[in-house]
Amino acid sequence: MGPQGVQPIELRRWSEAEPAAGPSPGGKVIDFATGRSRTQ
Repeated sequence: MGPQGVQPIELRRWSEAEPAAGPSPGGKVIDFATGRSRTQ
């Protein structure tokens, strides 16, 4: 997925951005299963 040695803050920042893979203010949803973002 990502390079080895990725800092935990990176993963946490991602989780904080989309806590439950729900809609964001931008109107996009991040599917954690694929790691891709799709439009609502």
